[in-house]
Amino acid sequence: LRLDDELDAFASTYRGTIEGLLSSDRETDTSGTQASAIAEWTKRLESGAALSARLIFDAARILSSDGSSAASLFFDGSVTIPLLRGSGKHIVYEPVTQAQRNLIYALWTFERFKRTIAVDIADEYLRVLQAQDAVINAQNNYDRRVDSAEQTEALAEAGRLSKVQVDQARQAKLTSRESLLGADQGYKGQLDNFKVSLGLPTDANLILDREELNRLGKSAREALEKADNNKDNPMKKVKAADLVAYLKTLPGGRYEIPEKTAIDLALTNRLDLKTAHERVVDAQRAVVIAADALKAGLDLVLSGSFGARRTIATADLGDNLRLKPRKGFYSLGATADLPWERTTERRIYRETYINLESTTRNVQELEDRIKLDIRSDLRTLLRARESYKTQAQALKLAQQRVERDQMFLDAGRPGISIRDVLEAEDALLSAQNALSAALVNYRVSELKIQRNMGVLLVNEKGLWTEYETQP
Repeated sequence: LRLDDELDAFASTYRGTIEGLLSSDRETDTSGTQASAIAEWTKRLESGAALSARLIFDAARILSSDGSSAASLFFDGSVTIPLLRGSGKHIVYEPVTQAQRNLIYALWTFERFKRTIAVDIADEYLRVLQAQDAVINAQNNYDRRVDSAEQTEALAEAGRLSKVQVDQARQAKLTSRESLLGADQGYKGQLDNFKVSLGLPTDANLILDREELNRLGKSAREALEKADNNKDNPMKKVKAADLVAYLKTLPGGRYEIPEKTAIDLALTNRLDLKTAHERVVDAQRAVVIAADALKAGLDLVLSGSFGARRTIATADLGDNLRLKPRKGFYSLGATADLPWERTTERRIYRETYINLESTTRNVQELEDRIKLDIRSDLRTLLRARESYKTQAQALKLAQQRVERDQMFLDAGRPGISIRDVLEAEDALLSAQNALSAALVNYRVSELKIQRNMGVLLVNEKGLWTEYETQP
């Protein structure tokens, strides 16, 4: 809309008016009517020249005396050409140029907003799935605690366990029940907040698709199997001080690319950085325009008119409906505006120069911030990758521990108490929740680094296309 408004200033403008007048002069006892129809045209050229023309039709009639009437045509036009200040397309057309560029900036801003909100929604969605998975884990843990409490009571009746162990099992059941209620309330709260983010009412029936979390779980199992097949694990030989450097050498995810490559992608594709660079160009043009305002003004003015006007006072002169350019009146002149008082213009010039320096520093700051984001994203990916591998192995160990301790308790093996079984179940629940969190963290980190590199594309339907890395 603003671009249309600026373009309109350089379009041909037409205006039509009709005027009517009834007058009476008591001193001369003369009354009459007169009407005028005026057609106007104006045009501003990109060079700064301004053109205007008028065609006027007059009709007048005396209502008293002899009742004379007359009609006439009149034409006048002018051309104003700036020769110094305000001349040249780069000066005159600047409002349109800036409006065009602002439109592009708005499109880039909206495109980046689409990518940002897509990642934010995906992040929130996966966190809701994680909360839902925590409810399932808490439910399974509660079921195990109920079974453990019933088994402990049966063993106590048989004289194989003490009353203290029965109380421990009952207390653990109550604790797990409270944890289940807390997990369920937390999940429902996150789900309601997610509905609000989607613009849905909180009472909407929203059904989640766990396929993404299941796919991530499959990736974790594949990573675990790969780790299990690696019998000669070099990790055992790595010193603590060399651990991070060693982890960087291990095969990572598809977006764990070299730091320089990731930064180059970001500096090339980030739309907000492109906008910042173009703002510097805008600021440079603003300095040029402000400097032009300090010049002297010199305008060349050409005007001409021919024909005649008719009013009540000249109604007795008769009609004059023929335009005769050869009998017209023409003038050629110049108007000079000496640059003696330019206080405001000097202030504006200094402000534009300061704005140029500030805009340049903003670009440098944004580049540094982008590099910081990319470096942080790569570190987060590395940590998340090793976290889900570690948690996948920890989950397997926790499952084995629960099965082993439960089997020893059933067999009455000395040294095994219900406390051992309960601690194993606690470790299993923690490992399950930690694995879900690690899976979600890694997936969200993948999306965020694509967004921060500017390579995540989102179409008009909100569907994204992920960046294809080199094999």
